[in-house]
Amino acid sequence: MECVITKVEDGIKVQAEIFKLKAQFDKGKIFTCTINPRNKMRSLDANAYFWNLAEELAKKHKATKVEIYKKYIREYGVCDIRPIRDDEVETFVKRWERLGIGWFCEDLGTSKLQGYTNVRSYYGSSIYEQPEMSRIIDAIVEDCKKEGIETRTPNQIAEMISLWGGSE
Repeated sequence: MECVITKVEDGIKVQAEIFKLKAQFDKGKIFTCTINPRNKMRSLDANAYFWNLAEELAKKHKATKVEIYKKYIREYGVCDIRPIRDDEVETFVKRWERLGIGWFCEDLGTSKLQGYTNVRSYYGSSIYEQPEMSRIIDAIVEDCKKEGIETRTPNQIAEMISLWGGSE
């Protein structure tokens, strides 16, 4: 479990993390908390490059760049599967999806826990670290090459990704 706080106004992220743990707390589990500095996020150049490629793929596939983005989040991104009490699924999904474009959910159906639904929750790339964003960029670059869309050289891409490095 991880919660990223970069400023006081990030309270909604904290709230989302607490909401995710609610089912576990209801079972009487006890948790400890560790606070560590966060590694650097992906570089803005890499993020912009991803969105440029997403726009090019969107044109080829008659889709929106948001649809392309969500496809890569779904296929290569970070997600959790958690049981949510049936009467709280709609509220959980609404709160989760308020966090951004890449924050979306899929209903996986009835949980083994009576009265619960399994929900897959995807994290938006805004919180991804180097390996996570690198995986998505590598995937979109490969798909663009297959579609004949011009991409940067492997060295240029490696340079963008290297800007993540170290910790903040």
